Amino acid sequence: MAILTALISAIHHIINKLSLKVTLFKVKAHSGDHYNDSADALAKAGRLILTPTTINHDHLPSQTLTLEWNEEIPLDKDVRKCVGTILNYKRIENHIQHPSLAFIKNATRNNLIDWSLLSKWFDFNGRND
Repeated sequence: MAILTALISAIHHIINKLSLKVTLFKVKAHSGDHYNDSADALAKAGRLILTPTTINHDHLPSQTLTLEWNEEIPLDKDVRKCVGTILNYKRIENHIQHPSLAFIKNATRNNLIDWSLLSKWFDFNGRND
């Protein structure tokens, strides 16, 4: 979410500060490349980690101001979109507290439902209202 802009800024700052030369290579997915397979495994494991990645914005020269939601979530992208996303998650959380939706609540906790992908699917396919 909002961490991406700060992450890119931090990487750019480190590269410039240490005068590193960075070369990027495109690697075809599922090509048997050892490092690509390792990166895939780390990405899959990382999506289940409950503790979010945090970046100290105070030391990034490109970050002149960083707003925070609830004194813990940095909003370094479009503030309206970030707040809208937070409020949408809050609405979903309130909705699935209903006892008849316990199975959906459990599936959500066990990462069996990808809500962002489901939302994109509905946006693409429309509704049958």
